[in-house]
Amino acid sequence: MKRLLIAALVTVSTSGVAHASLVNYDLSSVSVTANSSDPGLIIQTSNSPLPSPFSLNDGDSNTFALFRIWTDEPIVNLDDTIPKPISATLTFAVPPSSGTVGGQTVGVSILLGLLQGGGVTWGGPVTVTSSDAIYTITLSDKLFNVGFFGLNEGEAFGATVDATITQVASVPEPSTVIPAFLGFTIFGLVGRWRRSRRG
Repeated sequence: MKRLLIAALVTVSTSGVAHASLVNYDLSSVSVTANSSDPGLIIQTSNSPLPSPFSLNDGDSNTFALFRIWTDEPIVNLDDTIPKPISATLTFAVPPSSGTVGGQTVGVSILLGLLQGGGVTWGGPVTVTSSDAIYTITLSDKLFNVGFFGLNEGEAFGATVDATITQVASVPEPSTVIPAFLGFTIFGLVGRWRRSRRG
């Protein structure tokens, strides 16, 4: 009797779990906060169109344009070489979750000002845990408005920051098969045990 009950419980525990893998993603909003006054390079941003909803399996990634970054300053002054914080928050409607990636922007002037430009570098990747999956957000480092003896200012000479979503692991949903199967199994084993005692 004990052997049969143990075997049944092992069967239920190994076969009754729902193993999810494919998870749907729907980005609902993007919010970028960057330096907007001196000191530091003054940054402008403009969100790219939101990507179409997509699906990922464990280990898969999806990369898409997140926002444009640029400066309207014509030259990198000394104060523009002071690194300033920047952050981007991605909010997903599906799965309901959000993550914020931090980084920094800075003005770069090399070769005695011969070559100038702006740069953005990001920390991360940032790991987000939702009800359906664990995923990471990675943003791309970029140079923008690069020019000779000054900056090529304006959005046209800016750069596009990309986001990459990588699914680390999906979260299995509880299976409704376990309680029903377990109940029928125990009921059958108890009945069999009673009949064996009578005989």
